[in-house]
Amino acid sequence: MKKKTKYNRGTRHEDYWLFGGVDRTTKQWFGVVTFGDRTKPTLMALIKKHIRPGTHIITDKFGSDVSTNQQHTLANNDLLAGMRYTNSWVNHSENFVNPRNGAHTQQIEGVWEVRKKQYIKAMRGVRK
Repeated sequence: MKKKTKYNRGTRHEDYWLFGGVDRTTKQWFGVVTFGDRTKPTLMALIKKHIRPGTHIITDKFGSDVSTNQQHTLANNDLLAGMRYTNSWVNHSENFVNPRNGAHTQQIEGVWEVRKKQYIKAMRGVRK
């Protein structure tokens, strides 16, 4: 996620990465903002830190989770060895729900929308 300026005017903001998830069973969510480095090692470190081993992870099709053989998978990723993650993904440029396995990221995207609005209001001093 990146804050954009119009016509190269206004305050420039450092690039940041919004990483988070929702447990579909408990409905608990987490979110982390990281600045700068958007590489595979950074993403894998965030996954290890915030997601329990053995979890099934559903993601959008992002370049950092591609393995060396061009497969979108976390199971055979060297940086996550022994963590027993499984995953499904959806390519938003093609569809919002993966037609082969039903994977979607709509729940976390809905949570982010609400949280971002709350954050923006808090930053502007709006109570509700």
